[in-house]
Amino acid sequence: MLVRAIAALRARDPELAREVAVVICGGPSGTGLDRPTALIELAASLGVTDRVHFLPPRTGAELPLLYQAADLVAVPSYNESFGLVALEAQACGTPVVAAAVGGLVTTVRDQVSGVLVRGHDPADWAAALARLLPDRARRAELSAPNSPPPAADAETGPLAPGHVPPDSAGPQRCPGGAVLVAVELAG
Repeated sequence: MLVRAIAALRARDPELAREVAVVICGGPSGTGLDRPTALIELAASLGVTDRVHFLPPRTGAELPLLYQAADLVAVPSYNESFGLVALEAQACGTPVVAAAVGGLVTTVRDQVSGVLVRGHDPADWAAALARLLPDRARRAELSAPNSPPPAADAETGPLAPGHVPPDSAGPQRCPGGAVLVAVELAG
């Protein structure tokens, strides 16, 4: 669905779409595959392979760096019991655009920690992305309630493994362009 949304975004706002990189991390759930072949083929058929990049699954220690490097994390699930990806992204201070299904309705506070999209129409997702991606101030507002402090205290150290405080020299967003990350794919 996200690949189709990027194609819809390109049709809606070609200039914005040129600045968006979609990074899809992992393979289809439960398959053991590193790359989602069907999504790679879909991106090619929709003409968005220049905007969509695929990464193999990452370890738990690497995921916070990926979340923090993103301007948004998209969770376009059709069914989600808890919404762990959304919760992890928010804990890293990254706003989430998620489907209004299952546990995501509880995990993502609509218009507070992210945006919930009702349904899976690529045009609706493209509209949500078109509103948020160019609006750095709004993304910062959505990030603020989620950003943990840089450290708990001298004894406990960082709050989460791999956590990079917002003011550190950690991962940087791409200069001049938005990065949208989708992590974890449904089978």
